[in-house]
Amino acid sequence: MPAFNTSTGIPYPRVDVNTGKAVESQHVCIAEAGTVQLEYWKLSELTGDPVYHETAQRVVDLLDKADKPHKELEYLIPRYE
Repeated sequence: MPAFNTSTGIPYPRVDVNTGKAVESQHVCIAEAGTVQLEYWKLSELTGDPVYHETAQRVVDLLDKADKPHKELEYLIPRYE
């Protein structure tokens, strides 16, 4: 899963379908990175292969541990660049 081969573990937003390589980006939409987890969890369920769930869970864990800029806004996740 080349999109997940990043320094943070948050996946790149695009993969070139011709080469199968991730397209590096300076910006990642956290909402997109977070919601793809549902698809990966379901993929593990359907295939019986836990690697998809484990990969997705690492992103969720990272986002949960992220520093929140303001205590009253803890539910908001900072933008990664």
